[in-house]
Amino acid sequence: MATRTDFGPPYFRDMLPPVIQKNYGQWKYHERIKPGLLVHVAESGDRLWTVRVGSSRLVSTDWIRDVCDIADRFCDGYLRFTSRHNVEFLVSDEAKVEPLIQYLNEHGYPVGGTGHSITNIVHTQGWIHCHTPATDASGIVKAVMDELFEYFKDWKLPAYCRVSLACCLNMCGAVHCSDVAILGIHRKPPVVNHDIVRARCEIPNVIRRVPYRRHPARPEDQVVDRQRREVHVLRQLLHHVPGHASGRPGRRWRFDLGGRQGIQRTHAAEVLAAGDPLSAQQSAALARNHRRSEEHHRDVGQTCAQA
Repeated sequence: MATRTDFGPPYFRDMLPPVIQKNYGQWKYHERIKPGLLVHVAESGDRLWTVRVGSSRLVSTDWIRDVCDIADRFCDGYLRFTSRHNVEFLVSDEAKVEPLIQYLNEHGYPVGGTGHSITNIVHTQGWIHCHTPATDASGIVKAVMDELFEYFKDWKLPAYCRVSLACCLNMCGAVHCSDVAILGIHRKPPVVNHDIVRARCEIPNVIRRVPYRRHPARPEDQVVDRQRREVHVLRQLLHHVPGHASGRPGRRWRFDLGGRQGIQRTHAAEVLAAGDPLSAQQSAALARNHRRSEEHHRDVGQTCAQA
């Protein structure tokens, strides 16, 4: 037997209930008994009941502990989270199904979301975590679900209905494969608070990704001076050529140059702010990089001309 390590996720079959492990790949059919309750029947005759409960997606550790305690009490500790943030209790003993549903209803856990109903609204991170949303997610989802909650508890619809929300045009909230989509869009460039950005953000990433607009509360002379330094940094970073010194002492900037998550290499380059003198070694390196860049562009131009 192979030694267990801490690398990678555990083998998924080790987490399955015994009835699923026994009948893996040998299920005959399933039935929707009532809202929030399913039963799966295996070819061997074994049955597995599923009780679905809606969640708020962003939950506390105390809530997770309470849910796990319920699973330990009624279904031997087996439960799962669906892709739409529902919680499903997997019960192998039919005698525990109704007591579980009664306990959930008494303690404020909404049972439903199966069959011809509205299941839980899937949504993106919103302001709680993401750095590019045009709107928040949790508040809008709460307001919408309050109005549609009766369709979660009962079978009142002619078919399935899936509602989702995405905070921006990245649409990572599955709005492209839902029946009703709520999408937030950016109507205006965001206003940048430069004091906070300089202290808390990775400046090169911010410059590349965020539409720029000057903060109105910053004095004009400081804005011009900051813009001059940023242009100088970008010229050296992107074009590998020294900018013009402004005659005033500057600070040294350090950038980690790399790609997306798939690129493992990270190159560190020390970039000089406006006013810092260039040593002979730095000047030679910048000139060499500039020459290579010109040769590359010339080769690309010749290739395009021949094509």
